[in-house]
Amino acid sequence: MFIEDGKGRGYNAEVDERNYLHTYTVLETVEENRNEHGQAYRIILENLVPTGNGACICYIQNSESEILSLSNIKVRSTIDELFELKLNDVGTPVGGTVTTPINLNAGAGTTLSATVQKGSGITGLSGGSVADLIFVKGGENTQSYEWESHIMLPTNKVATLYTAATGSPRLDITIACHKYFE
Repeated sequence: MFIEDGKGRGYNAEVDERNYLHTYTVLETVEENRNEHGQAYRIILENLVPTGNGACICYIQNSESEILSLSNIKVRSTIDELFELKLNDVGTPVGGTVTTPINLNAGAGTTLSATVQKGSGITGLSGGSVADLIFVKGGENTQSYEWESHIMLPTNKVATLYTAATGSPRLDITIACHKYFE
């Protein structure tokens, strides 16, 4: 009995004297795979100075037919800051500036269909649930936080980022995301 290749080219699989099937495997992260297919993006929020405690600084609404997966956030703050990542805020964001997510594959022509706004104090939103708290030590290098289970945004769902500490830090934030595949 032979294990033959599934494309009919006549290749047989190699099995050694211990009955081990020889294979060649390449491991890659989901993010690498999505980037290879032009589906990985970064949301850049630079030079933000929040208006104070509880200021919404980022609004993301997925318009894709696929789930949008948020996997990582990198933050640099001039002072200690606590952030709240909320899911399912409702309302119309007011006072933000539209920002376009950047495709990480320089050869891909695809764009992310999402409403993304950044601002010092986006208003018009309410409700939602806190999904994560992120503490950043101010004045240090950029700090990175992984969402191990990823933050999943199905079509038309919303994620927002709020400052929770007092003060007016200067913030630079990068959010990594990709279109999820099943």
